[in-house]
Amino acid sequence: MGAVAYLTPFTDRYRRQLLRRWVEALPGAGVPHHPGCTPVGTLGDPVLTRLWQVDGLPRDALSTESAVLVTHSRRWPLFIDPQGQANRWIRNTYKNSDLTVLKLSDGHLMRSLETAIRYGFPTLLECVGEELDPALDPVLARATFPAPGQSSGTALVMKLGDTLVPYNANFKLFITTKLANPHYLPEVAIKVLLVNFALVAR
Repeated sequence: MGAVAYLTPFTDRYRRQLLRRWVEALPGAGVPHHPGCTPVGTLGDPVLTRLWQVDGLPRDALSTESAVLVTHSRRWPLFIDPQGQANRWIRNTYKNSDLTVLKLSDGHLMRSLETAIRYGFPTLLECVGEELDPALDPVLARATFPAPGQSSGTALVMKLGDTLVPYNANFKLFITTKLANPHYLPEVAIKVLLVNFALVAR
């Protein structure tokens, strides 16, 4: 799962360099593997990839790899998306699933987020800058716990401010920024999966 944890912030060129070094190191480390293994080949589903492309996912290798890695991460993705491609892909993919679209500047942000968490709506938080509202920390950390009076393994809740919100496991969060070269502090970067979705001219 090193690819999921470490690859996504980087450009395609640097990803290829990292993967080549990792694959070369596998035999010496005694790690079972297939020759020429890749994250997409190991974790991807060709049928799902085609559906994503119908929904607007760019067909280049970097975008496909990013999408596959996002689906296997335990952290919510923050897409570096200056061309808006990840934003369009998420909007199209979840347009029939009660997608909630929010901005940090929305006055109803936390109320709308609470509703999405309660009912399991996919949520797109778009156009963020280099700082995220600390009020989002429980959501980013997936900080759930059993509802008061319930034993472990039963209904889960999340505390947003002073409110205990029932947590629906179908909830998903996607974050996008239009900044082409953002500099996120470590305390932000460890809370999300930074995903470089920027197109680079060849």
